[in-house]
Amino acid sequence: MKKSYLKLIILITDGCSNVGGDPSNAAAFCHERGIIVNTIGICKQGSAGAREVESIARAGGGEFQIVELQELSESVTMVTHKSTLNTIRSIVSRELEKSFGKGLQDLAPEKRDDVVKIIEKMEDDIPLKCLILLDTSGSMAEKLPAAKDSAVNLVKSLSVRKSGGLVAVVTFPGPSGQFTCLESDFTNDEKQLNTMILKPSAGGATPTAYALKDAAGLFEKESLAWEGEYVV
Repeated sequence: MKKSYLKLIILITDGCSNVGGDPSNAAAFCHERGIIVNTIGICKQGSAGAREVESIARAGGGEFQIVELQELSESVTMVTHKSTLNTIRSIVSRELEKSFGKGLQDLAPEKRDDVVKIIEKMEDDIPLKCLILLDTSGSMAEKLPAAKDSAVNLVKSLSVRKSGGLVAVVTFPGPSGQFTCLESDFTNDEKQLNTMILKPSAGGATPTAYALKDAAGLFEKESLAWEGEYVV
């Protein structure tokens, strides 16, 4: 039986997209294909960059966080955790609707608490495919070392999950005028991932929309789609 993965993109950016159109449309494109787009914005609250980061996450069905550099590492892991729980919660609620005509929000408080505890236990059992989409454009130059560290810490946190997970790393822009660079395809090799995360340098424009669509293509190439069902 083919394993079904929950598919996540973790976009780390300062939200200054300037090539390729509206990245929110690209996030919606990903979400239509069963890929959840989460965003971490290294920018000021209320800025144009922050608004872009929020819009991308909402269109991609994911979570977003606007952070200072010193909070970045913790926030990346927290957003991944929260997105996974919310997705499982949605799946369970749909199953309750189909079976009993009631969603999670319709249950009595004590029953809802019991179901939430089950959901929290499920989080470590559900297999993940997580693509770290790292903005390495010129505007990220001073922020890139912290962004890399946060990605390394995320890989470490995923490696100790009960069900493990596969992680890929894509940076944007790519070299020689390319929109993206595949630093590492999906793997559970923590050493390889860390090496590739620390490799890129900053420079160039910010083609976020193209990067999101390239990321979606990487998931589809693997042909291990999240099927919207998870059986305990």
